Amino acid sequence: MPWPGTQAIAGEIRSCYEINNLAAPAKDKSARALYIFIDTTMPYDNAIKNKVRQLIGNWGRAGDMVKLARFAAGLRGKYPELLFAESLDSMPDETYLYNLRRIDKQTLFECFDTQKTRFLQVLNERLNTALTEVDSETPRTELLFALRELSQQLILTTDAAVRNVLIVSDGMENSAALSFYKNKKIGAIDPQRTIAKVRKLGLIANWKNTNIYMYGIGLMPKDAPYVKAAILETLRGFWERYFVEGNGLIRGLGAPDLFVTTID
Repeated sequence: MPWPGTQAIAGEIRSCYEINNLAAPAKDKSARALYIFIDTTMPYDNAIKNKVRQLIGNWGRAGDMVKLARFAAGLRGKYPELLFAESLDSMPDETYLYNLRRIDKQTLFECFDTQKTRFLQVLNERLNTALTEVDSETPRTELLFALRELSQQLILTTDAAVRNVLIVSDGMENSAALSFYKNKKIGAIDPQRTIAKVRKLGLIANWKNTNIYMYGIGLMPKDAPYVKAAILETLRGFWERYFVEGNGLIRGLGAPDLFVTTID
């Protein structure tokens, strides 16, 4: 069964081949895919928003596919929600172009420019929505459940040669089954024991050898008490084990900052 909403979101940006009644070339098997998963239970200041925009700044090339989703807790209106799921047309090769009339070639390339502009405009609008419409008062964060569902419904159904996922979250699970908080503060975590519990709960997602970037681990509000580095290290250690066990390729785990400038 398709995940509710996926079919309605996709298709806002039409293919230029379809618009111009042209046969699309063979699918580019080297195309890239980017998944952006935003935790909306935490507030984001301008520095974080700008960093996220910087990280995805290289996306918008021919053939790129980007899917953006937000999540919070298992409450009505807070389930994982797909906000953007679009692809840019792959560029035709020389043989394809040789067989086009000059006017068709010109019209097609003009359409590519328009398509890219629209793609980036809508993506930035939806990204701003995900980063701005937060609800830090939500009592729970179903982080592990959300990631499992997002991985299963979005990543496992994609055959792109290069897959990247950017997860923007403090990494703090706080569900009925498992909580990383102790007395409303971040508590030290035993990564090995916690992974064993997560495995027993069936919450290990399959990342299908996707490149993993996680930004914001252990991020606390400005007025929150100081968190010891040793405690943050146990939290990052958990996420490292989690992604490795789920066949993820870790490219960066920011606790909280992510020391890469762009995702390629």
